[in-house]
Amino acid sequence: MNAAVTDQTAAAGGRTDRDQRQSAKRTRRLEMATWVPKQSTPFRLEKLVLKSSAAQYVYHLGLVMAQKSLYFFYFTLPDNNEAVKAADAIVTKKVEAVFAAIDDEVKRLTAVIDSQLPDRHTGYSDTLTFEVAMYCPEAAKIGDIVRKYDTLVDLLDTLWFAGFVKREERGALIQKYRAMIIGLARQLYLLSRQARSSVTRQRAQRDKDRQDVADRRAAAAEGRSTAASEAPPPAAPAAVAPAATDASAEEAPAKATAPRAKRVAASA
Repeated sequence: MNAAVTDQTAAAGGRTDRDQRQSAKRTRRLEMATWVPKQSTPFRLEKLVLKSSAAQYVYHLGLVMAQKSLYFFYFTLPDNNEAVKAADAIVTKKVEAVFAAIDDEVKRLTAVIDSQLPDRHTGYSDTLTFEVAMYCPEAAKIGDIVRKYDTLVDLLDTLWFAGFVKREERGALIQKYRAMIIGLARQLYLLSRQARSSVTRQRAQRDKDRQDVADRRAAAAEGRSTAASEAPPPAAPAAVAPAATDASAEEAPAKATAPRAKRVAASA
């Protein structure tokens, strides 16, 4: 009896913990989905109508995660052209590669359906609509990837209901392309972290260089001030005799000639 009660309590506690984790996960996803930039940024509002739960999952872990990374590339790195160019080339290449892979698979499945003409399944029980602010063309491209993935899942479900695709094959393909999209978002996140670290190092080096220049200037100014304080005082100027007046100048020749006249008279 006590053991049964303990088991029930433990099971209830396990469900409570699991419910709390799921609730926290939904809260995090909602916060990510409603993220907006701090500064005023241009955007284009698009509507995503996602039928399958797989596409809805990819929306939260793919597009929403990629938005922040793409925003950092194109709106936070304007003073570092080299980093922006490098990120732009990598982002464009990776996004186009994922879109092409999913598009090729959608074409293949569409060709199978057109040739076999199976009855399509009726629909989905919980279609969700998301209004997404796309802050750059690359984000809109990832939105197209999510739409394309939803189409892929829809085609697989049609073939599965018609018996042309086994459950294992369906699950493997859904997982393959879901991992591809989420992997793209994670790659963008890692690239943004690398770019952020690079910019931080460059700005720190730039600040250090500026501080070095300021220190050298301060040291030079201090050296000049010290040299000026230690130099001996300048010598005093020599005294200058006062200039003779006109009266004294006339009196001096008279005094000089008087004795000579006396001497001349004595000799006579």
